[in-house]
Amino acid sequence: MLVLAMVMKYFKMINKRGISGVVTVVILVALSIALVAIVWGVVQNMIQGDLDKSESCSSLFSEDVVKLNNDYTCYGGDELGNDADYENIYFSIKVGNEDIDSLLVKIEGGALSKTYELSPTSLPSNLVSATGESFPAKNSGITYRLNIEAEGMVKPFSIGVSPVLGGYTCNEIDRINDISWCSR
Repeated sequence: MLVLAMVMKYFKMINKRGISGVVTVVILVALSIALVAIVWGVVQNMIQGDLDKSESCSSLFSEDVVKLNNDYTCYGGDELGNDADYENIYFSIKVGNEDIDSLLVKIEGGALSKTYELSPTSLPSNLVSATGESFPAKNSGITYRLNIEAEGMVKPFSIGVSPVLGGYTCNEIDRINDISWCSR
């Protein structure tokens, strides 16, 4: 009888442990599902932002949306080819058939690098447009002059341009290295 009581007590313990095991598994599964849902939400938000940016900038790869004109990009010399005007850089930007919010122009010279925002409404103070307009219209271009001496720069060696589309700054789309001296 004592043995029978011990066996029955043993089976009751096993059954209780079995129920605890099932409850443990259910809790672990619920926690795993909750953790996956939280991670998915965070990752989806991060990816969605990058997808919006890439969608905005994807049209840049199909055609020449923004282009620096190497023929009209130089430093020193004035529009007439005079060498006395060595403190300026001239650069020409052509915009294709795309609605662009603004352009970021990065000029590197000496130990200094500066970025200027060209927008349809304003120009930086030391930047002068050859046409008097601040921003090229669709399918047109403008040549600009920047007084690099006033900006604290010496001989500029590169210039790059990055468009801003749909509120997103795209990667640099065109670049000129080894900017030449202006000549006739």
